[in-house]
Amino acid sequence: MSAAKQHEAKPRSLRRNLVITFTIVSLMSVLLLGVLNYLQAREMLTESVSDQLVNQQTAKARAIRNGIDRLEQTVVVSAQSRRVVEGVIEFAAAYDALDGTDVLDQAQTESFDAFYSVVTAVIGEAGVESIAPDDLDPGTDAARYLQYHYIVSNPHEERSDLVSAPDDASDYGAIHEARHPALDQLRSQLGFGDLLLVDTVGNIVYSTAKRLDFATNVQTGPYRTSSMAEAVTSRIAAAPVGDAVFVGFELYLPARAKPSMFVAAAIRDEARTVGALLVEIPIEALNDLTIGDGNWQENGFGDTAEVYVVGRDNLMRTDSRLWIEDPAEYLRKLDGEGTDPLVGNLIETFGSTALLQPVETKAVAEALDGEQFLGGTTNYLGQSSLSAAGPVGADQVDWVVVAEISRAEANDPLLSYVTSILIAGLLLIPIVIVLALFFADRMTKPVRPVVEAAAAVAGGDLTTTLPDLGRNEFGDVARRLNRLTAALREKEDALAAEEQEIKRLLLSVLPTRLVAALRQGDRKLLDLVDTATVVALDVDGMVNGAEIDEESGVELSTELSQNIELIAERLGVERVRSSTEQHVFAAGLDTPETAANVAARFTLEAVTAIEDLGQSQGINITYRAGMSAGNVIAGLLSAEQLTYGVFGDPPRAALALAGIAAPNQILIDADTAGELDESWTLEPATDLIDLRGDSLAAMVLTAGNADGDAETDESAPA
Repeated sequence: MSAAKQHEAKPRSLRRNLVITFTIVSLMSVLLLGVLNYLQAREMLTESVSDQLVNQQTAKARAIRNGIDRLEQTVVVSAQSRRVVEGVIEFAAAYDALDGTDVLDQAQTESFDAFYSVVTAVIGEAGVESIAPDDLDPGTDAARYLQYHYIVSNPHEERSDLVSAPDDASDYGAIHEARHPALDQLRSQLGFGDLLLVDTVGNIVYSTAKRLDFATNVQTGPYRTSSMAEAVTSRIAAAPVGDAVFVGFELYLPARAKPSMFVAAAIRDEARTVGALLVEIPIEALNDLTIGDGNWQENGFGDTAEVYVVGRDNLMRTDSRLWIEDPAEYLRKLDGEGTDPLVGNLIETFGSTALLQPVETKAVAEALDGEQFLGGTTNYLGQSSLSAAGPVGADQVDWVVVAEISRAEANDPLLSYVTSILIAGLLLIPIVIVLALFFADRMTKPVRPVVEAAAAVAGGDLTTTLPDLGRNEFGDVARRLNRLTAALREKEDALAAEEQEIKRLLLSVLPTRLVAALRQGDRKLLDLVDTATVVALDVDGMVNGAEIDEESGVELSTELSQNIELIAERLGVERVRSSTEQHVFAAGLDTPETAANVAARFTLEAVTAIEDLGQSQGINITYRAGMSAGNVIAGLLSAEQLTYGVFGDPPRAALALAGIAAPNQILIDADTAGELDESWTLEPATDLIDLRGDSLAAMVLTAGNADGDAETDESAPA
């Protein structure tokens, strides 16, 4: 081979080596980057799914706990209402008057017996233990009389629709016609399945739903062994005055053997116990707290995620998602797990998994022991799942709440990501080879100045400039790189200015703590539940005042708003909304333990600013302020519009207090007063009625001493 040919071969060898090297390095980089991204994505995905499960589990547990407390309070209050007190007294007297005097004739007796024959036949078809008609007989003439007229011969599909039994001419019929509409309305408004009145000897003298337990006796009747009867006969007698008795779910025959729970409270006429109020809560009430409207996909539950409740007996207290969505598939999987066939038959018969589906998983076991569980397990249908479980935390029930998702669905995004990486890798191979050929031709020429300049720009040095490398490709690259560097400098300066302007605009409508999250791309700030103290300020005398023109009033209102917002920023109080005459702020969304004291300090400084502005301008400006503490929901109203809001009882109560306060007066509710320390001066406020007609218990906040102010200053963020 001639020297000339060897000289020509060298460039081809270098070119080939560069192509091979560039290709290998590029593909290895892609592979390494893919592996690192896979590991990071897996960690982030696991953390994200776990956080979602924990949030769902804790939120549902809190909702159930609060729901039970509200339910007991509602029953106790209802038991004290006059329509309930007078109703049980009148119904009990009419019931006693029936026994032994009003009996059924032969035709009515035959209809009565035929009715119970049908009932027992239906029970037998359901697959449960057979019951004889005599076992369900209410046992007394009065009970048979009332059940015949209000159950057997009731023409309505919903028995509660019967107000007056046509053939009941007794005193009971007249009382029922007068009392039933109001009592049934009370039941409907409060969401009870049934409302029952029990006299002092255990007779169920009234029922809105007119189920089989109507007119029976809880001590001697056919349902005396039920948890409902236990609540009335023994537990309510031992309960303190003013307390309710809660009975967990059981399969209750009069409710068509569906799961039901009961809450009972004593009915007292002054110091005398005249009976008991008993309300039945259907399983749907608990399902509403865990399942909601059943739109799992829209609520972020994906294809398999669900939340359910399990009792100490390891049986479900709510319905399974799969059962609701696909009963046939549910029963197939249940059968595949080797579960007793009777369980599936009963679930299919009663249309519910509550009190029938066993859940003996690691998550439930740890939660029943009082521990919080988070991790992988096998669910009640034998599927590998990720679960978060913990106790409800209510004294009335020994339940746990489980939030879980199948591991397959949890890993779906990761598998999709891996598939995308593999496809991208296959597409990159020819692209990398082409690029290697392209750049290999040019890398044989001196490119160090261009490489160094490009590296400097990539490292963030936008002051780099290249000298003139001639009228060739590298010279053109140098000129383009210089222009690119100049353009990047301009864009960087513009972006910095735009970033400051965006941040300034966001701070004008959102709290500081939300701006950082929003700028990081988090637009799901829709369900931030906090404990806060809400302050409402009404200002009069500027915009509509007789002492100042409208334009000047607007300017003064703007100045006042700025002064108040400076105070809020200094004390760490968040603005909810402001207008020319009304300002609403919230304290403690980040530090609820100091919310009331910070809010009180803010209110006093704000009204001082109002007074100072009025004195400096020589006009009469008055204020009215209200403060209310409690749980609020704070965040963006939607993911598309940057509108901030705070919702719940405290905002409404604060506005109501401000609305009824006297000029230059600060009213606070009982919750806020209870959270203030001893440094604050409070005065009682009486005879407060808001525009809705409700009475408000409130105090007047006048001042705080020097020590209290100092403590508040230290606790408030700068």
